[in-house]
Amino acid sequence: MTVAFGPVERCDVGGDEYKWVLERLHGDQSTVLLYGSRARGDARADSDIDVLQVVETNPHCYSVDNINVAAYTFGHLEQLASRGSLYMRHLKYEAVILRDDDGLTKDIFAMYRDPRDYAALRRELAIVVSVLGIDGSRRGEPSESRVYAYVLRTLIYAECAMRGEIEFDVVRAANSVDLPNVGLSIREKTVTYEMFDTFSKIMLDRAGVLPPKVKPRTFGEAVLWTGVEHPLAGALLESFAGAVGELEYTALTLPLA
Repeated sequence: MTVAFGPVERCDVGGDEYKWVLERLHGDQSTVLLYGSRARGDARADSDIDVLQVVETNPHCYSVDNINVAAYTFGHLEQLASRGSLYMRHLKYEAVILRDDDGLTKDIFAMYRDPRDYAALRRELAIVVSVLGIDGSRRGEPSESRVYAYVLRTLIYAECAMRGEIEFDVVRAANSVDLPNVGLSIREKTVTYEMFDTFSKIMLDRAGVLPPKVKPRTFGEAVLWTGVEHPLAGALLESFAGAVGELEYTALTLPLA
């Protein structure tokens, strides 16, 4: 069986191969999509399994063994799609149906619209770059490297999207935008602050976006300020500060109109 997502036709690998994944999910399992390297067919032996689960209530992210689950409501996905989220672009062009009892995937992807550009998203990320340059912002916590990787990965995917490229393997995407080795560092989770600062500024400069001067003088003040004025930047900085455990990829890729 095959299913068409936009211009790309993907093979439905639901069957017995991923039946055990469905058995490990919490709650409603009527709509479940596989995405990432497992859906593309280029997974390594140690690659995690990335899954989208549509739920009626209690949207959140959770993990079971090596399965990373983004559980979101139809309404949230509708909002993401209508606003051109990079995450929804990822799903539209690469996801594979594991289960779709109600036929929701067709409705979700019919709502997707490519944004005119990613300027608003880049401006939010530019604020993060500025705030993380404040003295005292870095403490060597594991959450810091995740934020570095997230910002670089998002900038890379946005540049690929603006070029009309459909690429969500971070190594190939980084090579495509002439940043060799950056993608490998992101995948291997070895992004340092120096790498983050250098290459994020390179990519922002290419897009004509300059990291702004941040009003607050301390990192703590900056987190509070961005949380009010710039919601995406604020969410990322809260994660950087360790206020939340994991980055919820779906929640953090809403381009602001």
